[in-house]
Amino acid sequence: MHRRSVLVGLAALSAGCVGDNSQQIDAFESYLSSSEVTVRSVEQTDNTVQLRYVPTGTEYEELSAEIGTISGGFIREIENGWGVNRLNADLVSEEEQEIAQWHIKSEWIEEYRDGQLSPNQFSLRIIETVEFTNR
Repeated sequence: MHRRSVLVGLAALSAGCVGDNSQQIDAFESYLSSSEVTVRSVEQTDNTVQLRYVPTGTEYEELSAEIGTISGGFIREIENGWGVNRLNADLVSEEEQEIAQWHIKSEWIEEYRDGQLSPNQFSLRIIETVEFTNR
């Protein structure tokens, strides 16, 4: 099942740095880079994190695995005190052409942690936000 790839990323929850936003941005970006995500930028504006990255591929299975990895890193930082409400992710080509976008809300993480969402429901909620630019 494709949602299983996202669940694999959720298993990436591990101890991280607690600190100001720049430390959490650095920790998040470092996690993504070590997970072989090609990051173009990570920025925080108010309570929203904006990520731009080059996906490894655009097939559903590749995207869902990468979304799982990114979501796992975001969840880790939320659990370590990153006071943000949302991650917006833009997928771009090597030439910076927009491919797609997706998002995750911190309230979904809370619902998952409180048992209101099963792992499959949580993963599906994220995957359902994927919107392709030109498909």
